[in-house]
This record gives sequence, C-alpha cells and structure tokens, in this order.
Amino acid sequence: MRFFIPVFLPFLLQILGFVLVIAVSRGGGSFVGLLALSAAAVTVPIVTLLNWIRAYQKPLLPIIQLMGRALLLALVVPVLLLILRVAEPYL
Repeated sequence: MRFFIPVFLPFLLQILGFVLVIAVSRGGGSFVGLLALSAAAVTVPIVTLLNWIRAYQKPLLPIIQLMGRALLLALVVPVLLLILRVAEPYL
C-alpha cells in the first residue's frame, strides 16, 4: 500500500488531466490535443516510473510528502498544456 498511493493516484490524475486537455481542444483546428496525445505517451510512463523510484528509495518519508511531490510532478505537463490551449488563440 505504501507504493500504491503515491504511484497510482498521481497516475490516474495525470491521465485525467490529459483527457481534460484533449476534450477542451477537440475541434476548431487546435493542435494542442495532438500535442497532448504525444506528450501523454511519453510523460505518463516516465512520471509513473519516477514516482515509483522515489517511493521505493525514500521509504521513511511520510506519505503526505510523497503524494505532494508526486502530484506536483504528475500535473506539470497537463497544466502547461491547458495554459497553452488558453493562450493559443492569441499566438
């Protein structure tokens, strides 16, 4: 259970973030959805592996600290893509 929470929950949240970006950019000639698909294919496995390594190497860290850093790492790319989607019409 120690590895399940800081690895699986950020994984799910990251997947939901990418689904949100893809749903928001659907139609209208936006390329952010395509960028989100390719970014998800690369970043989801990498971030999940990094979260698992961190949870494995730091067994004495409280679960809250592990979760905070894992969530922050998991949401960086989806949030940047949402910002890009909002700024896209002005570029």
